[in-house]
Amino acid sequence: MNAKRILCLLLCLLLAASAGGCALHDLTPRFSGDASLLPIGSPYKHYFELLSETEKTAYNAVLTEITAFPERIEVPVLTRDELNSMYEALLYDNPELFFVSGKTVVRQVKKRAYLYPEYRMAAPDFEAMSRKCGEIAEQIAQQAREKTTPFDRERVVHDRLISTCTYTNDETNVYKGTIYGALCGGECACEGYAKTTKYLLDMLDIPCFVVHGNSTPPGSRTESHMWNVVQLDGEWYHLDLTWDDPVLDKGGEIVSYSYFNVTDEMLRRTHTDFDAHVACTATKYNFFAHEKLLFKQFGDEEKKRTVTFASQLLNAGSDGFQLRFADKKAFDSAQKTLFDKEQIYALLKRIEPNTQRKISTKRVTYYATEDDFTINIILVS
Repeated sequence: MNAKRILCLLLCLLLAASAGGCALHDLTPRFSGDASLLPIGSPYKHYFELLSETEKTAYNAVLTEITAFPERIEVPVLTRDELNSMYEALLYDNPELFFVSGKTVVRQVKKRAYLYPEYRMAAPDFEAMSRKCGEIAEQIAQQAREKTTPFDRERVVHDRLISTCTYTNDETNVYKGTIYGALCGGECACEGYAKTTKYLLDMLDIPCFVVHGNSTPPGSRTESHMWNVVQLDGEWYHLDLTWDDPVLDKGGEIVSYSYFNVTDEMLRRTHTDFDAHVACTATKYNFFAHEKLLFKQFGDEEKKRTVTFASQLLNAGSDGFQLRFADKKAFDSAQKTLFDKEQIYALLKRIEPNTQRKISTKRVTYYATEDDFTINIILVS
């Protein structure tokens, strides 16, 4: 009995020594990875370029393997801050990775580290959902490619998403911050608008990235927000589809251009606490400036342009249109002319024959925003 016990103890010691030998062998890190930009995922990876070499290596390791839905992915040893920076960059740069949540952990075994992603779905479900997203996105991209300039292609993306998507902040909607929620569900939050805009502009070879900060809607409290920065002709502009898709009190849908290619100065009237890492100072491709709809007065020529612009929007399904003025003097004068003197009804009578829908030329709702000298005309009774 004692001999058997001694033999058992010896076997246990041998196993322990063997295990210890393996552990000593594993002390040598075996991870090797590439820190260069990989030709997979998004073609424009803004946040990747801001990472350290170690973070870039981890980013590439995850991007290379994650679509196979592994339980874990080996990465370099990361601090908590490095993990957060890398993973946030990965999900901001690559909106097609909607099958993973923003939650993840890294566990270290001796000198080797493994990232454990949290998946929103199983691989077969993702394949079907990704295919559906791709088909809808390609339809929009095809429509955009019919236009000859990046500005006009950007406008197609802007208008299509606004006309087909509704803002939601429903916490039970797990896809509200994804391209799937926007393209396939027709509902999304600001993150969904921003990531879907990037996804589509990637397809059109227009440099674009998402930006996180805060915003303060009129009459509301400051809240976390996300939008885009877009590059045209080498210059950068802010683009916020969420704020260009307003919720109207009486229902209806209006396509707004208040946040279509605006400067840092213009954006900071309502958006704060952001760092885009680039300066947005150009005005050439601001929507109203580019389309010659930034009015210094509201005479006959401006009214002609408004008739054309409003007719196009109404025929495309919008229930209203905007007037933008260059300064407060022109803004105040137009309000007096249109509403105090009631010339808005004569303007609507000029618009109505050019539309394919019946609009009221006797009743109108409007709201004016003095911070950007804009008058929003709403044709919903």
